[in-house]
Amino acid sequence: MGDVAARCWPWPWAGWAARRRLREDVAGVWRLGRALKVPGRRSWVRGATGRRPRNPRRCGGCGGRVGGVAAGSGSSCMRASAFVLEPRVGVGRCPLSVAFRRRPRFASWGFAWTSTGQRGLWSVLALLIPSPLHFLSVMEKTTCTNLTDVVRSVQLLKVNGYSMTKTMDCEEGCIKSRWNVDGYDWEIRLYSAGLPGHGGFYSSWIAVELVFLSEARARNVKATLGYRLVDPIPTARLNKFSEERRHTVTFKNPQDSSSPHLIIQTPDLESWRYIMDDSFTVQCTITVLKEIPDLATISAKEVQVPSSNLHEHLGDLLKSETGADVTFVVSGESFAAHKAILAARSPVLMAEFFGEMKETRSPCVEIKDMEAAAFKAMLHFIYTDMVPDLGDKQSKTVVVMAQHLLVAADRYGLGKLKLICERKLTGGISVGTAATTLVLAEQHNCSLLKAKCLEFIVRTVATLDAVMATEGYRHLEASCPLVLRELLKSARGRKRS
Repeated sequence: MGDVAARCWPWPWAGWAARRRLREDVAGVWRLGRALKVPGRRSWVRGATGRRPRNPRRCGGCGGRVGGVAAGSGSSCMRASAFVLEPRVGVGRCPLSVAFRRRPRFASWGFAWTSTGQRGLWSVLALLIPSPLHFLSVMEKTTCTNLTDVVRSVQLLKVNGYSMTKTMDCEEGCIKSRWNVDGYDWEIRLYSAGLPGHGGFYSSWIAVELVFLSEARARNVKATLGYRLVDPIPTARLNKFSEERRHTVTFKNPQDSSSPHLIIQTPDLESWRYIMDDSFTVQCTITVLKEIPDLATISAKEVQVPSSNLHEHLGDLLKSETGADVTFVVSGESFAAHKAILAARSPVLMAEFFGEMKETRSPCVEIKDMEAAAFKAMLHFIYTDMVPDLGDKQSKTVVVMAQHLLVAADRYGLGKLKLICERKLTGGISVGTAATTLVLAEQHNCSLLKAKCLEFIVRTVATLDAVMATEGYRHLEASCPLVLRELLKSARGRKRS
């Protein structure tokens, strides 16, 4: 058959309203097609309505037989509306259909089939009738990861007094500019009167050089130096001197430098009119490649666990008194605390609060024979495991506080606090405190502190006489007479030696 039977069907699930719109669209195509006065022989096309259009015509663009045009598209080939008849093999898309292409509404949701095997028709139908996959939306998520990073700094270096700088020698004409890029110190040296240490050919050149001034954090530092002349007239012609030139150098040690890079000769600088008001400007750019992080190092850092800050939270809990269930009264001052924390730290308080003692049912506990400051310091140690009142200085106030805390620690079974106080008192033994500290060591079973006190008292006759004259020695005689025997034995042993 020379004619082609083309049909356009709606999707099976399209309702009667969709079919009705389809019939209206196709009927409109036939009516507008009859208005074309293009001569041609008769043929037939069967559309979705099943009607035969009258007087089919040929397209004025490609010669293909048409049965009508899409509404509002002008005299276009029916390749734009899926009603193509006898397309010419090898002929491309109709120019009119490209210019006035407008598909009917049914082409956006229908499909077409034809009985011919001509390739031109298949290609046009494939372009006009979308695939069912057209209605599927595929969502893709694309992410970008920067594997490398750079730090860039741009500055304009302006040289004023050009007429004077060009008469300098090469050493005097070196202008230096300090930069800091990516934490490294850099120096750009601009030679406005030629390169030092070179022949006469380079004496008329303006050059630039990059110098590394810091210690490399890694094995080396890779940097790029860019430079160009800044045209004082923005609308001027472009030339190679205004285009940026770049050079990449690897630096390892301080004072490493790139080779001097030639910018322009002084005659060209003047002839190209880069000089304005006896000055010229060079734009310099330093680009530093940041160190590529070591993935193993990053992983190791990620799994590091920070130090414990439990003492900070418990200290804040003590200050805020939130949830406190017991109050201590010491020398007229009240201190709120938590029974569970106190009992966990002190076996004595554990027995008082959760044993068979009377303090178990009492919300208020009175503490006798203790200073309020010493009890407060002891509470702070129980919560934070630290004693801020015992600083590094060996003052009289610190020694007295250590003596009181030693008694409190022994009373409530705080072994670590007792050792802290013992070490503090060991370093602060003097003539005035030796006898008193010896009594505390004897009463609270501090053998190391006791040995240090005896050693201090009997080291010289003068020291012994001075200690015996103190009030603390008389307290020693009254409270610990057995210690005097040990003191006399230590003194006799010192004399014999």
